[in-house]
Amino acid sequence: MKKLILIAVIFTLSGFNFAFAQKANLNVAVIDVEEVLKNSTVVKYVKEKIASKEKIYQAEIDKEQKKLEKEFNRIKSKQSVLSDSAKKEEERKFAEKFNKLKSELDAKQKSLKKAYLESMTQIDKKVNEIVADISKSNNIDLILPSSQIISYQDELDISPLVLKRLNKDLKKVKINFN
Repeated sequence: MKKLILIAVIFTLSGFNFAFAQKANLNVAVIDVEEVLKNSTVVKYVKEKIASKEKIYQAEIDKEQKKLEKEFNRIKSKQSVLSDSAKKEEERKFAEKFNKLKSELDAKQKSLKKAYLESMTQIDKKVNEIVADISKSNNIDLILPSSQIISYQDELDISPLVLKRLNKDLKKVKINFN
C-alpha cells in the first residue's frame, strides 16, 4: 500500500495525467481520506471519548486550581504577620503545589494527545487495509489522493465505498489514556 501511495505521489508531482493512464490501460481511482475519516463513525467515537475524558480531566484541574487560589489568598492575607523566612517557606510550598498542578495538567494533555494519535493510527491502518482490499478486488492499478488532483470524474472516487466498509468493519477502537 505504501508503494502504491508513493507511486501516486510521484505520478502526481511529475505531471502524470489520466489520459496516459487510459492509454496505458491502467485502472485508476481516487480517494478523499480526510472526508472518509471525518464522516466515519469510529473517528466520531474516538473524538467523543477523548472529549469526555478531557471534561473529566478539566474538572479535576479546576478543583485543584480553586484549592490553589484559596491557598494563595490565605498566604496573601498572612503576609503582614509572617517573618521573612516564614513568607519564603509559604511561597516555596505554594510554588511546589503550583508546579505539581502544572505537571499534572501537562501529563493529562499529553495523555489525551497520545490516546488520540494511537487511536487514529489504528483507524489509519484499517483504512489502508480496506483500500488495499478494494484495489485488489476491483483490479485498481493506481489510487490517488483527491487532494492532489485538480479534477476527476465522480465515478473514480472510492471514498464512499471505503467509508461504508470502515463503518461496517470498525465501530470502535481501544483508547488507552495511560
